[in-house]
Amino acid sequence: MAINKEARLRAQRRYRAKHRDKVLANKRRYDREWYRKNRDSHLAANRAWRKANRDKINARLKKRWSTDEKFREKQKARMKAWQEANAEKYKLYQLKKHLKRAYRISHEEFLAFVERSGKACAICGEIKKLKVDHNHKTGKLRALLCQRCNTGIGMFLEDPELMKKASEPFIIVGLG
Repeated sequence: MAINKEARLRAQRRYRAKHRDKVLANKRRYDREWYRKNRDSHLAANRAWRKANRDKINARLKKRWSTDEKFREKQKARMKAWQEANAEKYKLYQLKKHLKRAYRISHEEFLAFVERSGKACAICGEIKKLKVDHNHKTGKLRALLCQRCNTGIGMFLEDPELMKKASEPFIIVGLG
């Protein structure tokens, strides 16, 4: 029995070697047909595998990024092209990343904060180019301020006593 099996395998190998192009064309046709029928389950399985192996994938890409300059340049070009083609999406992504990193809030929380603030500077009422004023020690948001008011508070080192002192009338002493 084993002899017949070995002889049959040898015959198959000879046939495949002799008709290599025909065999490969049939295999490609079969693979395309299989993929067309099983596309959704195949993609779902790929997604599940990538999710389960995310750490391995990231480690491999990180290593390749640090060692393969050609790969790094290709990826940078790809990222730049995506950023240019999806400028609005990229801008929103950057904003969300900044909000999460700097203030530990989500984009939705920030939008709610903007709505509550009335979309105007909390000090002077100006509407354009608003900045987020926050406590540098706690990271908590305080208000939306225009650039001028935000810079002014920063110049007083966020010290309420200094701001109060500056708001009181003072006498200008002349030289002469």
